Amino acid sequence: LQKVVQLRTQLDQTVERLQQNKQRIADIAEEQQRIRHNMEQLARNADLYTRYVQKLDAQETEIEQLRQEAKRLTAAETQQREALQTYLLSLDLE
Repeated sequence: LQKVVQLRTQLDQTVERLQQNKQRIADIAEEQQRIRHNMEQLARNADLYTRYVQKLDAQETEIEQLRQEAKRLTAAETQQREALQTYLLSLDLE
């Protein structure tokens, strides 16, 4: 059963990282909405406007990286679930 615990722990860690990843994407999207709203009130040549544009650019880059990581984590989760299920089915409890 130690192997089952190990496989399950790995799976749980992957699922947790995937949830954190998705939460970070949602947090960024919410912040971007706030920034865009603030930008509407500013002149395009204002320093703060420029700073907001740079921040949005950096966040878009982070979102792209997070989405790639989410794909990798989703694939890992699927593989880990299959490995756990295969192992459980191969157990001989006699």
